[in-house]
Amino acid sequence: MEGYCLIYRNQDGQKVWSKRWFTIRDNLLIYSRNPNDTNRRKINVEGAQIMPDSRRADKFQFKIANTPRGNYYLRAMSEADLEDWLADLKSAAGEDDDEYYEDEEEWDEEGEWDEEEWEEEEEEYDEEEE
Repeated sequence: MEGYCLIYRNQDGQKVWSKRWFTIRDNLLIYSRNPNDTNRRKINVEGAQIMPDSRRADKFQFKIANTPRGNYYLRAMSEADLEDWLADLKSAAGEDDDEYYEDEEEWDEEGEWDEEEWEEEEEEYDEEEE
C-alpha cells in the first residue's frame, strides 16, 4: 500500500502534522515528502502494535506503538484509507488481526494529550536520528 498520510512530528520545536508519502515494503513503513523524493525515512513496524486512536477517530488517526524508535501518530486521508492502512500495517507488523491493543499511557485521566510524555519520546527519537 502507498499514499499520503499526516504524521505528527517535532519541527523546529513545534509539534505539527506534516503530509508525507508513505509506502509499506515488507516490515518497513517508508515515508518522504512526495513519491519522487529520494530522502526517505523508515519505520520498522515488525512486532509493533497498530491501533486506531479512538479519541481522534473523526480525524482518521492511528498509532504505531512499540517500534524500535518509539511510537508514531498518523492520520489517514479518509475512513476507507484508515481501514486499509490499519490492515496492511498489522500484516507488516506480524500482528494477528484478532488482536487489539489498548495503550493509553500518553493520555491523562481526563483524556487529554500528555504533552510531557510526547516530548520525552520525541527527544529520544531526535537523539537517535542524529
